[in-house]
Amino acid sequence: MCMWYPARNEGARQLGVPLNDETFASMQQVEVDFWREFMKIGELEIKRAETAGQIIPYEPSPAFVAMYRRGIKDYQGGQYCQVQQLSDLFNFGQTS
Repeated sequence: MCMWYPARNEGARQLGVPLNDETFASMQQVEVDFWREFMKIGELEIKRAETAGQIIPYEPSPAFVAMYRRGIKDYQGGQYCQVQQLSDLFNFGQTS
């Protein structure tokens, strides 16, 4: 789910494009599969970090960093609110 800024009230705006069925409908299947897997792994990474007692920003696994960077580079991931939210939770380092 994507956050709203400021809190959901009159004039609030969503932070980025949501990765949802409507957005997926305009993508190639390979990209849809990528983002679904990315979000699934993101949830697992959050649980792993919380279980380990890490504080934000969490340290992502090398595989998740690589996937994040691929999403930014190959699929313009910075425009999606879920990617923006995860970038606030994890220390992905430089992506360029």
